[in-house]
Amino acid sequence: DQVLDMPDKVVAFRQVPGSSAGMKEYQRILTDFENWMMEQGGPEALYRIKGSEKLVQLGKLTEAAGMAKIPSAAEYIADIVEEGEQVVVMAHHKSVVRGLQEALTKLKVKSVKFYGETSPKEKEIAYKRFKEGKVPVFIGNISSAGTGLNLENSSQLVFVQLPWSPGEFVQASDRIFRVTQKRDCTIHVLSVPSTVDVRQAAVLDKKSQIVDAINVGMDVRDDSDSVADEVMASLI
Repeated sequence: DQVLDMPDKVVAFRQVPGSSAGMKEYQRILTDFENWMMEQGGPEALYRIKGSEKLVQLGKLTEAAGMAKIPSAAEYIADIVEEGEQVVVMAHHKSVVRGLQEALTKLKVKSVKFYGETSPKEKEIAYKRFKEGKVPVFIGNISSAGTGLNLENSSQLVFVQLPWSPGEFVQASDRIFRVTQKRDCTIHVLSVPSTVDVRQAAVLDKKSQIVDAINVGMDVRDDSDSVADEVMASLI
């Protein structure tokens, strides 16, 4: 009954520009990726490469795309805060988490960060400050903040980077979509045009049927290898 009475949850896909310097670095990483792929034997070798190796190479691309979008993502988040909302932000790489906090500080938006290198005490303090409304933005990396936290005091969650499995996406999204949530929730997925971002978002959306899965509360199986294969195939 509680689930049936819960508010709506909507996933909104938004494209934001990458910085000039960031996109230049992204193109360099993409060239390295293409050269590496040719060394492996080209497209025909795709399914012979170990899954862990694929994720390492794709990780370099997603980190570069994440770094390129930091200025525009920070402005996007600041705009939501300006409307009087608290915002939960999810990223994958620690460099992106740190970069986002620095960019938000320059925009005079207070935030806390929650990731693997944060001590248990610092995590507790960050969580408490956000829950008590003392800071408007909570920035977490998906592996540390994507499960176990109740952040239902926010109804806005922004993915600056995405996980590699539909299940992780749903789990991270559910940090704000708790049984105690009273407001409709919006999950913002930010991507930079012409980067791996767009392909990753499209594959995840297709594979997990994200919106329907979230709305009905169904269990989405982990499909990270398959997602990585499709994303990689679209790049070569």
